[in-house]
Amino acid sequence: MKNENTQMALRDVNGPLEDFFKKLLSEEGGQWLSAFKKFLRKENPWEAVVSALLDFIGTVKILSTGKFIVGDNFTIDSKKVKIAWIEDNFRNNFSSKVEEAQAETTLNISKLKKNSLDALIITELGSATETTLANIWELLKKQPKGESGKLLTNSYANIFYVRDVKGVLWAVHVLWDGGGWGVFASSVAVSVEWGEGRRVFSRNS
Repeated sequence: MKNENTQMALRDVNGPLEDFFKKLLSEEGGQWLSAFKKFLRKENPWEAVVSALLDFIGTVKILSTGKFIVGDNFTIDSKKVKIAWIEDNFRNNFSSKVEEAQAETTLNISKLKKNSLDALIITELGSATETTLANIWELLKKQPKGESGKLLTNSYANIFYVRDVKGVLWAVHVLWDGGGWGVFASSVAVSVEWGEGRRVFSRNS
């Protein structure tokens, strides 16, 4: 009787497990893994977290990358991405940066519900704030000539928070103006006010 019950339980769980593994491998895999961890802690995995500042849109998976040499990629003459402008703050603080190889990661994509300063956005994102230039580059390669995708292409900023060669955090943003991508960096210590509708990218976990 005990063996029959065990076999029945295994049959019952096989389908849901297969479905769960498929979801883990999907573009929303990070969300499913995060929810599963909450479930194991006996927390509500789908508890709604309503932000007055950020409207969660979805996620995007970034594949593993090798060592990323910023100065070899973020250039006006890049053959992979049509870059029209690289602003001086970015050039002076990031061009010499080299990022080590990175494992596959998932980024969250959010939209600003209202105008906001960097400090408020960073507080909202917490430990998930920081991303990398390799992350940005992988997204740009998917929309090299302003094609539709995860990045906005309506001249609105796509905002990422990245540390420079000295470890200082900056708001790095890219935007498409019709003629190419512009790449900019602004100090979070002297924050600009980002307009409603801009997209913010952060780590999924």
